[in-house]
Amino acid sequence: MTTVQSQLVVSLPKNWQRRDVPVPQWLVDRLQAASVGRGPDEPLLPTLAGGPWRSSSWRRIWMGALRRVGVDARVHDLRHTAACRAIERGVTLRTVQRMLGHGTLSLTADLYGRFAGDDLDATADLWDPPAPL
Repeated sequence: MTTVQSQLVVSLPKNWQRRDVPVPQWLVDRLQAASVGRGPDEPLLPTLAGGPWRSSSWRRIWMGALRRVGVDARVHDLRHTAACRAIERGVTLRTVQRMLGHGTLSLTADLYGRFAGDDLDATADLWDPPAPL
């Protein structure tokens, strides 16, 4: 959802690219449990009035929650953290590109490639020794 002329509107992200966001099964299970009894158009995490959150309110509340637990970060920093952790754990840059909705692999590589590590020695070890002559 986004705000257009003070109205909440369901729309695609700003660059019209969909994102494929991996969600762990434990979170899927909790979200399914929380959605029981809700209609398909009802927000899963409604405001006190029962409606959807505006992004400005959500950011303000999220930033306050982060500060209260001693984390000095913007909400967008969590996106970068997710990308970096995924790469550090061996997720390919192509998959991270899909997750972030980047239009090109080169953009993802330019921003996050340094977190991929240096696998040159590991790559050399992939080659099987030659058969005896």
